[in-house]
Amino acid sequence: MPNNLLYSFDLSGAEWVVCAFVSQDVNMMRVYEEGKDPHTWTGHLISGVPEDIIKKENKIVGQESDAEKIEALRRKHLPQIFKNTEWFLPRVMSIRQAGKKSNHGLNYDESAERFALENEIEYSEARPIHARYHAVYPGIQRGMHLWIQHQLGENRTLINCWGEKREFREAWGKDLFKAAYSFIPQSTVVHITDETMIQCYADTSPLVRDLELLQEVHDNLRGQYPIGNWKKAAQMVMKVQKYMSPVCSYWGRDFVIGVDLKVGLSAGDMIEMEIPSTVIGVENALKKAYKALTARS
Repeated sequence: MPNNLLYSFDLSGAEWVVCAFVSQDVNMMRVYEEGKDPHTWTGHLISGVPEDIIKKENKIVGQESDAEKIEALRRKHLPQIFKNTEWFLPRVMSIRQAGKKSNHGLNYDESAERFALENEIEYSEARPIHARYHAVYPGIQRGMHLWIQHQLGENRTLINCWGEKREFREAWGKDLFKAAYSFIPQSTVVHITDETMIQCYADTSPLVRDLELLQEVHDNLRGQYPIGNWKKAAQMVMKVQKYMSPVCSYWGRDFVIGVDLKVGLSAGDMIEMEIPSTVIGVENALKKAYKALTARS
């Protein structure tokens, strides 16, 4: 058995959360404030299907992309999903997956044509998803996009909540706007993981010094930690979570991006676990996760 357990810390729905507060979109901020899963909720808003059915459908459909197989799975395991003819059902992905792909791409002015190309779906499938997304989150186009265009017109400079600036000197037009739309959310998130990595390296306490950082990719920080002292490992997890949870602020509204955790014996075999609010809670969760991992290895 390995001597170390892999820990993968992810900022939860990070760019989407930043977009919510930059755009001041009421529906998006409500998702955050109520602690909802953004992908499930977006799937609900663009489809009309209740959240509980979307969660069930996601477990049934998973990552399947074949239209005939998806319909067969729905009819066999979730026939009630066809009873309401007003519900919109994506043909080649689960409803939650449609919400996830929308959340990842449509905030930055991705067109329906591009959405179809990126996700390898028919344009007839992409068009209603694109239209419904901007209908339920109007603040993206009417708030964030218009404000950014105005700022570019003023001095071609954008500043994120950490005071980091970027000047946009490319030719005026859609390509310039798209690059600008993504700057604040992406730079806000990268700043958090960069600072977390620096803080972990600088932390010489017994809790963190044994954490060997292996990789930082955008909103993810991965490292390994010795197996055995679960209380110490739990305290390390809570310390890293604290580093990854600085208060962000846009338009006078403060928010903290959540942190998700996966653990595993190898990069190809990791499981998600919650981060409880107490050391004993995290310790017990780690023990449970480790037991599950060793049972299937």
